[in-house]
Amino acid sequence: MTLVSSGPPRSRHVKSALGIGALKVATLPLTILLSIVLARALGPADYGRYAFAVSLATVLALPAGPGINALVLRETAQAAQAKDFALMAGVQRRARQAAVFCTGAIWLAGLVYALTILDGDARDSATLLGAMLLFPPVSLLAIQAGLLQGLHHPFASQVGQLALRPGLGLLFVLGGIVLLPEFTLGEALAAQIAATLVALAGSLWILRRLAPPELARAAPRYEDRAWRAAVLPFALIAFTNTFNAEIGILVLGAYGMEGSTAALRVATSGAQLLSFPLFINNMILAPQAAQMFRSGEIDALKARTRRFARITFLVSALAGIPLILFAAPILALTFGPDYVATATLPLQILAFGHLGNVAVGPVAMLLSMAGHEKAAFRGQALTLVIVFALALALAPAFGATGAAFAVAFGTVVGRCVLALLCVRTLHFRPTVV
Repeated sequence: MTLVSSGPPRSRHVKSALGIGALKVATLPLTILLSIVLARALGPADYGRYAFAVSLATVLALPAGPGINALVLRETAQAAQAKDFALMAGVQRRARQAAVFCTGAIWLAGLVYALTILDGDARDSATLLGAMLLFPPVSLLAIQAGLLQGLHHPFASQVGQLALRPGLGLLFVLGGIVLLPEFTLGEALAAQIAATLVALAGSLWILRRLAPPELARAAPRYEDRAWRAAVLPFALIAFTNTFNAEIGILVLGAYGMEGSTAALRVATSGAQLLSFPLFINNMILAPQAAQMFRSGEIDALKARTRRFARITFLVSALAGIPLILFAAPILALTFGPDYVATATLPLQILAFGHLGNVAVGPVAMLLSMAGHEKAAFRGQALTLVIVFALALALAPAFGATGAAFAVAFGTVVGRCVLALLCVRTLHFRPTVV
């Protein structure tokens, strides 16, 4: 087994981009279809509770999942370049130990909350329990993705999250609707948890097949001091990035506005179509950027980043303009008439925001891969402050529309700040123009 994918680097990167693009295009309908089926089956109120539970699980997974994903990716990519299998084994073990520790701590906090604060409402209890059971496999899926991506298997790194999890979730939900006398919030959350666990098992099997054989025989070597210094900025960047995406759902859910929560989740499901080109761009460029910064190939990275940014924006615009113009009929045809009045304007606002984000380029990823995690965090923290403040102020009065504006406006402002930081620290601008 080779350490990384074989073939000329340029050819390999093109194949990786095409492979991930094909996977995202093929599986995105599964994700959207799952949202459509659940929105129609549960109705606005319970779908809002379901959306809140999934968002809460996503945030709870951050400390030991997405929070260390970028660090795992960077350290694995650099260890792979140096053929340092002992260090690679150490990264893998420490990441999984962090997942176990964080899961125990969050479960303990959840138990205390359930016993002392949570009231006896069955639906609130089901929502909290579903989030608590869902976040551990979500954390581990993120770790697996970072390891595989660092080994230059970007396509394989996304199979669990992009294909297995939504595909199995849709299968389990449809099975529950057909076989059960009544499909409720509890069954929907159980289907999501089961799908995530099976996807995790598949991702572990993929890593075992693709990892270099030397990795299994290597005695782990740790650089704990360096990792501890870097992990907090990486975790805070991931926290702010993910929290910015989920904060609208969390604020609306915390206010008990289930209908608005459902509307915002519907709008987010539609707008996510525009984010996949930037997602693909980051998947391909992240390990390249880590190695090119280390080897000093800045001019080549600058040219590659600008070219990818322009292609990414063009693809996003081709999908985004029709979505903005025909939002209402698209929602009526897919999610149903119950969501047209509440989700149309939020969908249009989020679509404009996504296009703005794509135009700025992969600024946070470049700063992180260059070792400027603290600079990246400052921009992300500003985004979080703006989004959180606007969501708290606008959501109670304007519901999903106010939350969508908070997310779109705050995210675009924050990414513009990150672009300025790229110019100052990396001395090049990764934006479309």
